[in-house]
Amino acid sequence: MDITYKTFAEFYMFYLSEHNNPVNRRLHFMGTASGLIALIAFVSTLNWLLLAAVPVLGYGFAWVGHFVVERNRAVSDSANLCRRRRVHCCRLGA
Repeated sequence: MDITYKTFAEFYMFYLSEHNNPVNRRLHFMGTASGLIALIAFVSTLNWLLLAAVPVLGYGFAWVGHFVVERNRAVSDSANLCRRRRVHCCRLGA
């Protein structure tokens, strides 16, 4: 399956379709916010455990949102979107 997006707007419509459920969007926000807080806390304390928590928090909430709530696959789970689904997206400036 080879999907080509000619514009960012086309890709963004696909992206929005993968995030229809408000609970999924909230989980994404919680993951991003908690990952950012953990990163700021790491910079303040230099506690390496906090740095390790950044991707776990950031991706963990998003994956729960996709796998449990939306019942679809997260783009980050697809082991590089371009390689697995052979999706080619235009550059933002093109």
